[in-house]
Amino acid sequence: WQSCEGGRCLNLVYADSLNAISAPGFRYGPDRLARFRSGIETVAALPCDILVTVHPDVSGLWDKLEARAKGVQPDPLIAPDSCKAYAADMGKLLDERVAQEQAPAK
Repeated sequence: WQSCEGGRCLNLVYADSLNAISAPGFRYGPDRLARFRSGIETVAALPCDILVTVHPDVSGLWDKLEARAKGVQPDPLIAPDSCKAYAADMGKLLDERVAQEQAPAK
């Protein structure tokens, strides 16, 4: 959503879990994998000044709030590349998970 105050508008994104955590033995089928990747790509493409995630530590919220309270400028909460970075991190995790699935059993 977009929030405006005093003539300044910022794009906020609530990105729920894009994490590829799954139970042992779970396999991402081709259709599910394609939909998962599509979701990651969608988040990466969103206009995104402020990212909010279901688990605040995933988006570094606590560190950003601490820096903001110390007066760090520019405002650490406003990071136009945050959705792209989050999507890239989650894409890497998905790739790692799929590689684990495809690895020969030991």
